[in-house]
Amino acid sequence: MSVFNFDASREALSRPSTALLARPGTSSGRRNLAQSNSITHQAPDITSDTNDSIIKQEIGNDGLLRILNADHLHLTNEVIMYSEAGDLASLQNLHVKGLDIVSCRGMGGYTPLHHACNRGHALIVAELLRLNALIDCKNDNGETPLHLAVYAGNILIVDQLLDFEADINAVNNEGQTCLFYAARKSQPAIVRLLLQQGADPSIVDKYDELAFDHAPDANTQRAFNAHSIVETSDANHGHHAHLQYTDLL
Repeated sequence: MSVFNFDASREALSRPSTALLARPGTSSGRRNLAQSNSITHQAPDITSDTNDSIIKQEIGNDGLLRILNADHLHLTNEVIMYSEAGDLASLQNLHVKGLDIVSCRGMGGYTPLHHACNRGHALIVAELLRLNALIDCKNDNGETPLHLAVYAGNILIVDQLLDFEADINAVNNEGQTCLFYAARKSQPAIVRLLLQQGADPSIVDKYDELAFDHAPDANTQRAFNAHSIVETSDANHGHHAHLQYTDLL
């Protein structure tokens, strides 16, 4: 009857396999040992594969973002171009396609409403206002669409904007209201309209000047003075008085 030697078996299991290592002192043993070491250290580089995947994904996302930005810029340019050119049909077509045609901005912070007011396109202005364009938005110079409509001398568009409650006393980066623009461009009819609608002639800009100071001709100055006389008459009947421009002449 044979007896199983547990200790001997455990020792045998703990020794390296001679089939794999042979004898360390022989060439075959050295070769097999080297092969064993190489097998032990050739683990797959999961980190490298993961990093490559992340980089490829980021490149893909960046490329997609560039495409989307390019498409958005192209559509924005179309909106600005149609607003500036007065092409109502093309502008409406973009709106039907779901494009936001009222709040996009081009160079200098100009919105479609800025361009339409500057170019005198009353139908474009009416359409943009119908679509709830931001009536008092400012460009990089702090100018509202009303500033540009006044500067262009288009009294119809000025009246349109005032009907939609544009801020008549909004100031640009130099502290000037649209009344300054009307005075500077010698627009007596617009001066009268603005004053009748509540423009404040006493506002002083950053140069400590009044809108009246920018009126270069007698007709425009008379528009200020006519309003001053009316206000003086009202004051004599218990109403508040305004600045007397006749005192400045």
